[in-house]
Amino acid sequence: MSDEEIAAIWAYDHPPYSNIVKLLILTGQRRNQIWKFDPSWVDDGVLTFPSSIMKTNRAHSIPVTGYGQHLPNQPFSFNGWSKAKRRMDTRIGVSDYRSEERRDWEKSRNQK
Repeated sequence: MSDEEIAAIWAYDHPPYSNIVKLLILTGQRRNQIWKFDPSWVDDGVLTFPSSIMKTNRAHSIPVTGYGQHLPNQPFSFNGWSKAKRRMDTRIGVSDYRSEERRDWEKSRNQK
């Protein structure tokens, strides 16, 4: 994905889906990890995903620096991923990508 496509996705505002997508961009985590987010996972400026939701079955911690204001005060209540993605794609004019490409973009940004 290009920086321009990510910017268009970032500008889209249709909560709760857009809030989830922003956290996906900021953290580089998988959809289910963010969707299952619980505020109790944040402690002293560190977000720790429990092993039970991680693909590797190991807890994963990342600092909250720079995106803490985007973390919800309660777990997300959301259903309809495909419909919400289609709606966003139509409104912003970005399509033909998989959500995994966003993770690839995030990894490439961290390598620069």
